[in-house]
Amino acid sequence: MTATVARLPSRPSRPTIKIDGQAEPTLEAALISYRLDSSLEDMASAQLEFGNWGGEDEGFTFYDRELLEFGAELEVAIDDAPLFQGKISAISGHYPEAGPPTISVCAEDELQSLRMTRRSRSFENATLEDVAGDIAQAHGLTADVAITTAAAPLIAQINQTDFAFLFDLARRFGGSVAIEDGILQIRADRGTPAVELRWAGTLRAFDVCADLSGQRSTVTVAGWDVGSKDQASHTADSSVVSSDLGSDTGGSAILDEKLAARDETLAHCLPASQSEAREIAESAYRMMARDFVTGEGLCETDPLIHVGAKLELAGLGRIFDGTYRATCVSHLFDPANGATTEFRCDRPGIGGDA
Repeated sequence: MTATVARLPSRPSRPTIKIDGQAEPTLEAALISYRLDSSLEDMASAQLEFGNWGGEDEGFTFYDRELLEFGAELEVAIDDAPLFQGKISAISGHYPEAGPPTISVCAEDELQSLRMTRRSRSFENATLEDVAGDIAQAHGLTADVAITTAAAPLIAQINQTDFAFLFDLARRFGGSVAIEDGILQIRADRGTPAVELRWAGTLRAFDVCADLSGQRSTVTVAGWDVGSKDQASHTADSSVVSSDLGSDTGGSAILDEKLAARDETLAHCLPASQSEAREIAESAYRMMARDFVTGEGLCETDPLIHVGAKLELAGLGRIFDGTYRATCVSHLFDPANGATTEFRCDRPGIGGDA
């Protein structure tokens, strides 16, 4: 299923802003700019700046802390579809030499509590779902894990925040972490409709590069299975990303044909079982393969464009037309440009013939 982003100016450019669930027209009218960031490697965050002159508090509008307050729930939406939800964690004042004062706030999504909790502990005979469930419960959340993993004899969290630990663990099994409505989600695919963007239309600008320098033909992970007293080893190859590639040609195939076969061995992972060696090797190969084609683009803001979304990019020619995965998304607003979105994306292969 593909959802086509409509051409400008079909969508309102000014957002709606809610504080603790209530729409705030005063903030919407005072909004100067915002930047809403999210990525596969980090939590979602927001920075908003408002005009702050003309009120009864010594001339300032928002220093009474009635609307903009620490811990307040902030929601930014376009056309009633949320772009960001989180809690305000910072408030800043700006006083230019020749201009009216402004106030800005920073907010983070619900993963903030995981970022601010550091621990050292271990989990015995635990799966990814077990670990995520324990962490979610400790922070008043519910876990939804769509990746099945074998139980590992020991998983250690050593002087890491819950946030960093869970992100590293999910990535090890090819997953990413997100949070929505109090549900901690770990999955390989967000399962949302693909968004179609065409250059010189809805895709305003795009830069892309296919680079063989980081590609390998295979990735091998080896360790020692204490239980069976035998080597734990697995070699991953292009079959790991066959479903992602479709009819495209992957970086490793081009590497083998045009340069030479290059094999990589990861000696630092130390898997404790055969199944763990397979999971780590396949995850490492998948990350490497997806980094073959990387791009950065600018388009009209649409709530369907979020981290993990599939982007059907067209108008780029046979090599670069195709399906990409959004890895970083920044929704932007300013008076000059209205609402726009910058994104980074990746893809494990290219189209066209050699």
